[in-house]
Amino acid sequence: SMAGEEMETVRLAEEMRRGVSIKDRMYHLQVYKSCFVGEQAVHWLVEQGHAADAEEAVEIGNRMLLLGLLHHVCHEHLFQNAYLFYRFNLDEEDGQVADAMNKKKPKHKTLAKIMQNPSWSLAKEVARVQRSLNKVEKNTENGMESLAAALQQVGEDHTRVVDNLNALKQGLNGLNRSLISATSLLMMLTVIVILAFHSSRVPAFMVLLLCLFHLLEVYRYGQKLQRIHIPDYFNVYQQNVRPIEPIPLTRAPSLQETSLQHLPPLGEWRHRPLLLRVNKSLVNTEVLNKDMDRNNLPINGNTPIEFESPYFKGRILVYIAGLENSPDNIFAGRRRQLQTVVQGRFKKEVSFNDVFTGQEWFRPLLNLPSIWFVNLVVSILSAVSPTMKASGITSGKPSLLAKLASSSQVICISPNEESAPDITAPYDEDMSAVGNLLCQEDGTPIKAGTRKKLLSSTSTLRKLSFNTRDVYTFSFWQHALDLSTMSLNTGIGNFELAKYLNSQPVAIMAKTRQNEYLW
Repeated sequence: SMAGEEMETVRLAEEMRRGVSIKDRMYHLQVYKSCFVGEQAVHWLVEQGHAADAEEAVEIGNRMLLLGLLHHVCHEHLFQNAYLFYRFNLDEEDGQVADAMNKKKPKHKTLAKIMQNPSWSLAKEVARVQRSLNKVEKNTENGMESLAAALQQVGEDHTRVVDNLNALKQGLNGLNRSLISATSLLMMLTVIVILAFHSSRVPAFMVLLLCLFHLLEVYRYGQKLQRIHIPDYFNVYQQNVRPIEPIPLTRAPSLQETSLQHLPPLGEWRHRPLLLRVNKSLVNTEVLNKDMDRNNLPINGNTPIEFESPYFKGRILVYIAGLENSPDNIFAGRRRQLQTVVQGRFKKEVSFNDVFTGQEWFRPLLNLPSIWFVNLVVSILSAVSPTMKASGITSGKPSLLAKLASSSQVICISPNEESAPDITAPYDEDMSAVGNLLCQEDGTPIKAGTRKKLLSSTSTLRKLSFNTRDVYTFSFWQHALDLSTMSLNTGIGNFELAKYLNSQPVAIMAKTRQNEYLW
């Protein structure tokens, strides 16, 4: 239908607005703000598969222009495959469209007719309203950040109150113990005094009454101390049966943290008690499978989850042991509890030394054991992955991150999708595309263990980069983390993670040193 075509054109215009380069440009010493080049937009439409050729791309661009979604910066041309500047109406500043139209009339007759069409005026008004909504949204976001900062200050005040109350409670308990010791000592003195004055002129019963009076006073004050109770208002209790627990009042949550609480109802989880979802608060990742919900993704499936982020486009499979649909070909006869396979292309070239994977959290971990034990666990993890670095484990933002290139169990580099391995089946290590450093003298790939040893050196990692041409396939697996029971096996004991994680999820992630999240 016509309405359906217009809606599809509007959707495509929004996607093109994110895909083309929009910036201030200069032509004949005049600066045109927030515009893009027509021929670059044509190239983008063809490259993304929205148009079969340049002619069809020009036709799509003129449909956008007819709907009032974009226009030539001087309103002098239709959409063309040429070095002409165009601007989306959403990128216009208020009044800029009217000023440009009042200064000069359109030269192109067809363009003049289009601008007389009522739909053009309606589209301009819609764009103006959309710009106003964008400003309101930005102001609202700024207000929320200010509110979050104020709440954080309140949380810090709460923390100081808790510390003072705990110190007072400890002092009172110490005083109570001192009084109990004094009571015992006084009882002994009572016996000694009675024996000493038994044969004197002082009646023994008077000494006894005096001692009993002091004993009564000590007992009375001891009872008062016992009745003093400082409630632990700020404690947070973890329960496995609840997916989201109350946010601790030790400080206010950030906007990132509060967004993690918007989960689907527990009864709708596909793999209860586990839920796999995209964390939109950290990275704008789109799930490309039309039949998949990004907030309730499949685990142990045979169909890869197609996804695209600003820095990586590819597919992922997540296998977790202990669930009803856990595949035997992955876990039977093996110790591993979790396996993840990621395949795709980087959207920007980045050094091996600047890409990390692991775990990071945005609230403190709770109920941690002694610091020496924490250091022992970190040492064990570092022995497994030499590039693993623990940061701020006892702070507000703890993390455990390792270099992606050296911590992956298997890596395969392929020149294109056709030669890339099938991620639903086992595949062999092959990083020979990097060069002589990661292959043998005869050109055959080195083994994964050798690659990990070579890439444990920072100087070696700095020499290599992930490029945007090749297809990279990464496999990760480990046996310590059992997600089906949310427990960690350190080799010296099992630990339930729920009471430590402070209601935070376990992540499957990779990011650059500049906090650009790949997935």
